[in-house]
Amino acid sequence: MNIFHVLKIIILSICVFLFTLAYSDNIKETEYQLDKTQSEIKFKIKNFGLLTVEGKFEEFSGSIKMATDFEKSQVNANVNISSINTENKSRDEHLRSKDFFETSKYPLMVFKSTNIKGNIENFKMEGDLTIKGITKKVTFDCKSSATNTKEDTAKQSEIFNAEAIINRKDFSIEHGSTIGDEVKIYLKIKPEK
Repeated sequence: MNIFHVLKIIILSICVFLFTLAYSDNIKETEYQLDKTQSEIKFKIKNFGLLTVEGKFEEFSGSIKMATDFEKSQVNANVNISSINTENKSRDEHLRSKDFFETSKYPLMVFKSTNIKGNIENFKMEGDLTIKGITKKVTFDCKSSATNTKEDTAKQSEIFNAEAIINRKDFSIEHGSTIGDEVKIYLKIKPEK
């Protein structure tokens, strides 16, 4: 075997290795759980056309699969609807009742992303939102910002802010003639690293 043949084999081996490395990097995923101490799920809805009622859900869980090809990333979340908090106990109890969420029968709100378009700084995230056993497509407008200190860039992580508008009646939440139909949802999502 001459030196040129040996060189060809070495070069071919290097090319195969680099191709494998590049391909595996494109499909590599890292999965994170939501950092519950820094993530938030909030909403706003109009009442009597003037008053804005704000609330949040205290208990939730979820995961983010970050892919090297960002548009292949995935988000999944479960929200305990009984943890609703509008700073009014009697209203919260009413929202848990059959008139609204009927949490005894439908305890969870579930979101699963199905499509992401854009880049990590600015993107649209479409997914299936399930409330009271009814699933509808919802699109979130999302932005992110990196949080890190100059002293320690190794601790850099992303915080995602997302907004969407849904119609409560699409999910069979129809009680309340003075309550607006549109609900604005605000998410602050931080992966736990």
